[in-house]
Amino acid sequence: RIVYCTVGVLLRMLVCPKEEANVSFSQQQSPPPLSLDTISHLILDEVHERDVNTDFSLTLLRGLLASKQCPHLRLILMSATASIDFFRDYFASVTQVPPASLEIPGR
Repeated sequence: RIVYCTVGVLLRMLVCPKEEANVSFSQQQSPPPLSLDTISHLILDEVHERDVNTDFSLTLLRGLLASKQCPHLRLILMSATASIDFFRDYFASVTQVPPASLEIPGR
């Protein structure tokens, strides 16, 4: 399941997982609850912007990946200008498998 949301919604899912899982839907719409347990891939774009919400989200996600609570979760970070080595090293210290990276040259 892929969910497109803002960093604010992601933070709410990370900080209050039980509250987000209790979201009720009508009988016609019954997707699974919105929680990290139901998401296979999480894509964060513009991680180079380094605002408080993004930094806090990355900190919580790093802890989540270290705890093995969501072994199915794949984290994808995208940025046009960020250092690949910085983010790879940040997450490599908590994962057993080194994070993969892909660099697409620009203009």
